[in-house]
Amino acid sequence: MEEDQAQFDKDDFTGLDGQNGENFDQQENAEQTVEDGGDQAMETGADAEEDGSEDERKLFVGGLSWETTTKDLREYFEKHGEVTSCTIKTDVESRQSRGFGFVVFKTQDALKEALKIKEHKLHGRTIDPKQANPRKGITK
Repeated sequence: MEEDQAQFDKDDFTGLDGQNGENFDQQENAEQTVEDGGDQAMETGADAEEDGSEDERKLFVGGLSWETTTKDLREYFEKHGEVTSCTIKTDVESRQSRGFGFVVFKTQDALKEALKIKEHKLHGRTIDPKQANPRKGITK
């Protein structure tokens, strides 16, 4: 029992969490990566030429394959106009795609062009893009 307490004290002192032996700093960095979207998030380009608010230029994309990356999503929608940001939402624990994401275009016209297409296919799946509806009460 004293050996267990000594090991616990040692782990606690060195910053190990005791459950899986990871360093607290490593866990915090991993959690931060997930919150930031990890490798599934792309940078947002700030540009004075943007047309309308971000909400007016944001596209919700459902029905994504788990293999779809932000790069794939960005490349697919760039044929309709310049994309300023692109994210795929992932599960916090597994980091697996949740099957949907968001694309923000530089202009509203690009969003309208993308929505004119009746059927969108990416990675062999029919995806479902729609103009994003901002959550009520959340302002940017």
